[in-house]
Amino acid sequence: RDYILDGMAGPDASGKVTISGVDPLRLAQLKEAQFPRSTDIRLVGAIDAATTAITVTAAVAGDLSDAFGNTTRRFLRMGSEILSYTGETLVTDAVYTLSGVQRGQLGTVAAAQSADSTCQRVGRYERVTGWVAAADLIDNHTTIPAGYRDAAQWEDEGLDHLLTQRVDRTIPAPQSVESLLGEACQQFGFSIWWDERQRKIPLLPNRAPKETPTEISDTL
Repeated sequence: RDYILDGMAGPDASGKVTISGVDPLRLAQLKEAQFPRSTDIRLVGAIDAATTAITVTAAVAGDLSDAFGNTTRRFLRMGSEILSYTGETLVTDAVYTLSGVQRGQLGTVAAAQSADSTCQRVGRYERVTGWVAAADLIDNHTTIPAGYRDAAQWEDEGLDHLLTQRVDRTIPAPQSVESLLGEACQQFGFSIWWDERQRKIPLLPNRAPKETPTEISDTL
């Protein structure tokens, strides 16, 4: 059986050491397991509602380049406005210019922004099945070790039973991955859990069993 080491106590007076562990899905409950994660991005200069030449600072380059969802365009929130861009170019240390900028995206309205305004990357899934979104959240937005999610088993079950429901979802501020996984399970009709004996995180759609059910009665 596999567990993630959570704590160790001892040895006590008799030399006993106590080790405690949690299942890997508990790592989705950590404060750091958020989608999208908090990003430290700021505008270099003031802009008006029509400006598309935008320069920002980002202490971590991945805050601008990392994928937050399944879209080719990336999304950035400034105040109540969401803009999209296709790439970034390093100008000098931690300063970047954004390319392919489109203002006032995803139902928001372009607005003037002051210099040094804070910006937050936006999570966005488009026409995605629930199990694919859940797989992305586990694989790319938690510290759950690679390989614990049973990718082959998920694909088999997902392609067989979970292809008809797709969703567009915008997440403009960091949310707990745990809560997003719970929503996906509830709304798309599947379950995930930690199987400590198989040492995997399987996926089970709400479906009839493939195996012949075992009959249980007073005589069996």
